[in-house]
Amino acid sequence: RVGEILVDKTLSNRFYAVSPELQRRWKIFNCGFRVEEIPYSNTKKLIADLLCVAPNLGKRMAELADRNLICGARLRATWEQAPNSSNRIILSDNDTDIFGVPRVRLHWMKKEIDRQTIQKSMDIFNTYLQDEEKGRLRPAAWLTDALSYPSDDEIGGHHHMGGTRMHSNPRYGVVDQDCKVHGVDNLYISGSSLFTTGGHNNPTLPILQLALRLGEHLAGAP
Repeated sequence: RVGEILVDKTLSNRFYAVSPELQRRWKIFNCGFRVEEIPYSNTKKLIADLLCVAPNLGKRMAELADRNLICGARLRATWEQAPNSSNRIILSDNDTDIFGVPRVRLHWMKKEIDRQTIQKSMDIFNTYLQDEEKGRLRPAAWLTDALSYPSDDEIGGHHHMGGTRMHSNPRYGVVDQDCKVHGVDNLYISGSSLFTTGGHNNPTLPILQLALRLGEHLAGAP
């Protein structure tokens, strides 16, 4: 969760994303937001907090809430993580499962551009809400106070990707453009592990596209 929002009812329970043009302009990666409506009691608390810092705006929001025109909502983000060469998946040297197989160890760190992507994307979304008079946004404390990423929420959206990323140069990737493992004659990989980065959309359709593409390649192989 990256924040809370008082928003026009018509905009709740939807998904919003920063356009490619704005991504290029601000040199950030792609990012999208889910606006999830919260109970009315939580909405009243958001309005009470707003009344403390912006009384006139708070009164206006209270009137709109009474007329069921706005609601409170959680703001959740999914964003593209910048490639990080130090991230890797390895086997443990001393930790094994009940069958004696080494357990997997995940080294997963983020760069400063990842936090900047969220922060700037939220600024863009908040500007849109204010320009259109559709609501107001309050970022989560871990963003405004430069705290650690939360560990009690969705982590990676259950879509861990990029473990065998694709690149024509073996220095930067595990498989080539045909999904073949570099340096191995007859080993191919298909799946979201090939992704160079993970965007904000669900990965299922790109995975299917890669599988179909690999199937066509193998069918035409001598």
